[in-house]
Amino acid sequence: MATGASEVIFLALTSFYPQVCISAFVAGTGIASLISPLYYTVLATWSCASPKTAILMTIPLPVLFLVFYAVLDKDYIANGSHSSPKEHTEVEYTMVGSTSDTTDQIVTAPQKLPCGEKLKISWRILQFIIPLILSFFAEYLTYSSVITTIAFPDSQVMPRDHFLFYSLSYTIGKFIGRSFLLMFACLSSEATDFLKCDRTWVFAALEIAHLLFFLFESWYHFVGHIWIIISLCSTLGLVAGMIALHSAHAVARHVEPEEREFALGLVTVGNAVGAFLAGLVGLILEPYLTEKCVEHFSASKEFCFTRHQNTTAWESNIHC
Repeated sequence: MATGASEVIFLALTSFYPQVCISAFVAGTGIASLISPLYYTVLATWSCASPKTAILMTIPLPVLFLVFYAVLDKDYIANGSHSSPKEHTEVEYTMVGSTSDTTDQIVTAPQKLPCGEKLKISWRILQFIIPLILSFFAEYLTYSSVITTIAFPDSQVMPRDHFLFYSLSYTIGKFIGRSFLLMFACLSSEATDFLKCDRTWVFAALEIAHLLFFLFESWYHFVGHIWIIISLCSTLGLVAGMIALHSAHAVARHVEPEEREFALGLVTVGNAVGAFLAGLVGLILEPYLTEKCVEHFSASKEFCFTRHQNTTAWESNIHC
C-alpha cells in the first residue's frame, strides 16, 4: 500500500516540476528495485544473516515516504510553475518574446478538473494505460509464477538460489531501463527527446514475447544453461523498466500542462491492474507448471520450485 500510494502521489507531483523530474522519479524506483534484491541476496546467500533478519530490517523504511514529502520543495506546487518557484508579488510581470521550447515549460496554476474533463483525459491516455496493463501482466506473471518453475539440476546452483539469481538479474535490467534517460539528462533537450518513445505498445509486445518464451521453457525445458535464463531475466526487467519510463513521459507530452497531475496519477492504474491480474492468474498457473516440472525432473523434484515452500530456514541461514 505504501509503495502504490507513494507512486501515485510523487509521480503526479512531478507535473509541477521540470520534466527531468519524471526521469528522476522513475530512476529512483529503478534504483530501489535493484537495491532490494541485491540487499536480500547478499544477506541471505552470501552472508550468514537469516531471511527473518533481512526482512525485519526493512520495516521502518516506509516512514521515509513521509520524511521526503516533508522536505520536498513545495514552492513549485504553490506557484503552479516549475520555471520560477519564487515570484515577487510587487513586480508586474509581462510575457516577452519566447520560443516554443520555453512556452512548453509554462505550467498554469493548479485547478480542480471537472469529472467530464477527467473522463476525456482518461480516454486520451488509454493508449498508454492498456500497454502498461499488458506489460505489467506479462512481467509479473513471468517473474512471480513462471521462472519459479525453471531450474537446472546440473548447474551446481542450489534450488532456492535459482530464483535469487533470476531476481537479481531481472532487477539489474529493470534499473537500467528505468534510469537510462536520467543518465543522459546532461545532453541537450533535442537529444533526450530523440531517446523518448511514444509507441509503448512495442515494449508490451516484447514483454509478452518474454512471457511466451519462459512458458515454453518451463513446459519443455529445452534451454541447456542457466545463464541463458539469467540473461533473459535481465532483458525482461530492461523492457519493463523502459515502458514505465516512456509511458510517464508520453502522458506528460500528450496532455495539457494543467491536466498533467491527474493524468500522471491515473496512468499508474495500468501498473496496478496488470500486476493484480498477474497475481490471480499465477495462483493457477504456477502449481500447474510445477507439476509438469516434477514429471520432467522426477529424480530432482526439489528443483521444480525455486522459492522457499516452508519456513524451516526462516530464522537460520542454510549457507552457514
